[in-house]
Amino acid sequence: MYRRCLGLSVLCGLLAACGGGGGGGASPSPNASPIASAGADIEVNKNTLVTLAGTGTDSDGTIASIAWTQTGGASVVLNGSNTYAAYFTAPNVTANTTLEFTLTLVDNRGASTTDSVRVQVQPGIWEDGVALRDSRFGLAACSLANEIYVFGGANFDTLTEKFDVTNQTWTTLATMPTARRHGHACAVVSNKIYVMGGYNDVMGGWNGLDTVEAFDPATNSWSTQTPMPTPRYGAAAAALNGKIYVLGGRNGTANTLSTVEEFDPASGTWSTKASLPIAVHSPVAAVIAGKLYAIGGYGADNTAHADSYEYDPATNAWRQLASMTTSRVGHSEIMWDGRIYVFGGESDTAGGAIASIEMYDPGTNRWSQKSDMPHAREYHASAIVADSAYLLGGRSTSQGAQPLVYEADIYNPGQDE
Repeated sequence: MYRRCLGLSVLCGLLAACGGGGGGGASPSPNASPIASAGADIEVNKNTLVTLAGTGTDSDGTIASIAWTQTGGASVVLNGSNTYAAYFTAPNVTANTTLEFTLTLVDNRGASTTDSVRVQVQPGIWEDGVALRDSRFGLAACSLANEIYVFGGANFDTLTEKFDVTNQTWTTLATMPTARRHGHACAVVSNKIYVMGGYNDVMGGWNGLDTVEAFDPATNSWSTQTPMPTPRYGAAAAALNGKIYVLGGRNGTANTLSTVEEFDPASGTWSTKASLPIAVHSPVAAVIAGKLYAIGGYGADNTAHADSYEYDPATNAWRQLASMTTSRVGHSEIMWDGRIYVFGGESDTAGGAIASIEMYDPGTNRWSQKSDMPHAREYHASAIVADSAYLLGGRSTSQGAQPLVYEADIYNPGQDE
């Protein structure tokens, strides 16, 4: 009996050891997913060759397939997408643009995993823009939303155009009621663009205009506003607290003005404010943190000025600031990141248009030089959309045939630090 039981015990042990008695084989071990790495996020310059740096491992098998796909940003042609080192040419962007790519790995038993990487494409400091269809000097430009509106200019006195930054296209809009050849200004209040002053051939000579007209982009229409108390051309204008301030200018060939007037579009009324400390025409005006700035221009002393002044509407008073390193007339400006950028113009020492740029920081009351423009220009226009400034038209000299600048240049201040 004992021997029989012992034999059964041995038989049972053998069956257990061989997997018998349970009705099947051993369970397969679970399949671990592969590990994918798409690499670290990177920053690259536009138009450069970019190679992605993916890697992958599989602890219990092999990688059967590799696949890169683009999952975000401006579309690019992705080469070698079935290898770890896929590559592409960064797009020609005009602002910082983020692209996203996903690496997918599948192992020999069908398990998969993914990982993603972001590639930030940076524009250069300067880009080539879409030029005006009819290049000219003496034009005015203002930006609103994602569009730039351009008004008048030499030989195109009543022309109104819009540049769509998204679509990179120019469109002709409703004709400006008053011809403005040169020296007019524009400012934006409540989604309307107010154009004022300047002169035209109809008036004869250099007599300044007092007319003010408002353009409504929503209806593509113009409306007449209350005239300026002081007719002028070569004035600068800027909007602050829902009002428009018009600074300096000239009325006739010899009468350079220090006059400052404020227009309230809501009531249609004008009021006189504290005069500029000096009389100038063709300065620029800018607004930063509730203060108004007047910069440069051509003085009654027949010289270009480098002076800068700040106006406080709360006290109706001006104070002098640090001067630019270069005297300028016929320059342009944009405001970006709490600072003022001034472009080109003409200087007494240059004998023609200059290409230099200066940046003013109100926090430090200092001017600093920035990267030169690709094309020297004066009496041009500039406007900023998002983080890019667009420089349009102008001429390269005030002498002789006064050759026009046909190219449009795009400046990216964030890349010029």
